[in-house]
Amino acid sequence: MTTPEDARLKRFVVIAAAVLAAVAGFVNSVFLTSLLLPVSHVTGSLSQASMDVTGGDLSGLTNLATVLIAFFCGAIAAGALLGPHTQTIGRRYGVALLIEAALLGAAPLVAGEQQSTPYAMILAAGACGLQNGMFSNYRGMVLRTSHMTGTLTDLGVLLGCRGYRGGQAWKGVLLATTVVTFAGGGVAGAYAASAAALHALWIPATCCALLGGGYALYRHRRHVTRPRHWPARSPHGQPERRYAGVR
Repeated sequence: MTTPEDARLKRFVVIAAAVLAAVAGFVNSVFLTSLLLPVSHVTGSLSQASMDVTGGDLSGLTNLATVLIAFFCGAIAAGALLGPHTQTIGRRYGVALLIEAALLGAAPLVAGEQQSTPYAMILAAGACGLQNGMFSNYRGMVLRTSHMTGTLTDLGVLLGCRGYRGGQAWKGVLLATTVVTFAGGGVAGAYAASAAALHALWIPATCCALLGGGYALYRHRRHVTRPRHWPARSPHGQPERRYAGVR
């Protein structure tokens, strides 16, 4: 049976995953348009590095290695910040989202007027690694918001085995929504990059800041309005005034 708390958590996961997938698609398009180099996923970068080594072209390996290491460090930061891979409403997603917003917002600034890209790539790839680690697992379903290969695979398996029946339709909605918003973010990112180059990253930075701030406000309001339970009386006849369940 679905509880109100469970319904709120599902709604939060769907909305957050959709927004973050759009952010990742946007960021990836900005760097593909500017540098022909993705920062939101590792597979393409590894393949490109293998091709460069085979062809004897080592000039681009530094940038590729930078992206891979930064992405990996972002994932480490997500694990350190959020702890075990079990989603609950009480975890520090707001802090993680605000950090991602800061990284994306700083990327155009460190690039400067000359649009020097190495430092911008480090910040953007780190932000994507952090983002991808936020929802690495939810109830046995692997969630990825920075690349869609696994998402399409899971969606296909869900449809093939008719897993959308028996109250599991929301999983299909979640997976399909992330695919659509990732593609939409990619289209928006390509248009924005052609007009504003790396300064277009301020758009997804703002989205992450709003999402993180909204979530922090929601947590604060939920904490303030949480019911308080007062025990009747202590053995000495005095009320024991403690807030049950508040940490």
